[in-house]
Amino acid sequence: MKWNSAITIGAFDGVHRGHQKLIRKCVKIAAQKGNKSIIIVFERPVKNIEKVLSLPSEKIEKIKALGADKIIVIKVPSPVLNKSADEFLKEILIGKYKVADFICGKNFAFGKDRQGKISWLSKKLKENAVKLHIIAPSKNSSKTISSSLIRNIISAGKVEKAPSLLGDAYFLRGKHFREKNLAASLGFPTVNLKTDERKLLPAGVFISLLKQKEKYLPSITNIGHRPTIEADSGKALSVEVHILNFKGIWNIKNNEVKLIKKIRDERKFNSLEDLRKQVRKDILKAERHFFNSTIKNYEL
Repeated sequence: MKWNSAITIGAFDGVHRGHQKLIRKCVKIAAQKGNKSIIIVFERPVKNIEKVLSLPSEKIEKIKALGADKIIVIKVPSPVLNKSADEFLKEILIGKYKVADFICGKNFAFGKDRQGKISWLSKKLKENAVKLHIIAPSKNSSKTISSSLIRNIISAGKVEKAPSLLGDAYFLRGKHFREKNLAASLGFPTVNLKTDERKLLPAGVFISLLKQKEKYLPSITNIGHRPTIEADSGKALSVEVHILNFKGIWNIKNNEVKLIKKIRDERKFNSLEDLRKQVRKDILKAERHFFNSTIKNYEL
């Protein structure tokens, strides 16, 4: 039988540094043998996770950038997930994708009810002349980097920690839509974004960067319920981006925002004038941040 692929599997939520290590190893092993690197990705975590770090399209984009030859996306739920470990190995990994090398972390398991743990996998792969590569976990400040750890950090608004875990700032994407122009009437026009409801959004006011082609514009982003001007706080979180020192009309439909640092929690003010004063303070903090920043790919 001809073997022709190196494979790794996972939900890869966030495609964090640990995931990147696995994927790069898979790509490297395949290239050394003249084989294809195949990354099997679950559309979302199999566990019931309310919000995710990465939407499917975002994961695929990041994995492609790491050099993978082929990305297989498995829907969740899917009949494939009900296969036993033995069925998945024989039918999918060996039968369909002709695996020669399998790359995973030490706590990896697959198949229905996670039957295919490392001890089982090691034995079965050896029987089928497939080499197993177990990759040590990536750590940051002695903590193992994991998607659950990062979700907790982002939920808490500690976005400044994201680069050391993800390899880049935590970002969100959304479609620009026109609203009531209330922010503009206060003197701070915003780009209002509609985001995917599956995406994890931290609440608060953040120093941020808004992408414009190949550069980023300094900005502040409010993610929340706008309690000073909205009566219903049960609505989905809104995203408003104010671009620092921007003149003109923003006409980019699909937008990407990198969250750099949280300034404060969102809160209700007694009046619109009080809100205006606070936004001025927020902008001043952001301007000071960018003035002292080592980031070069932006315009202030």
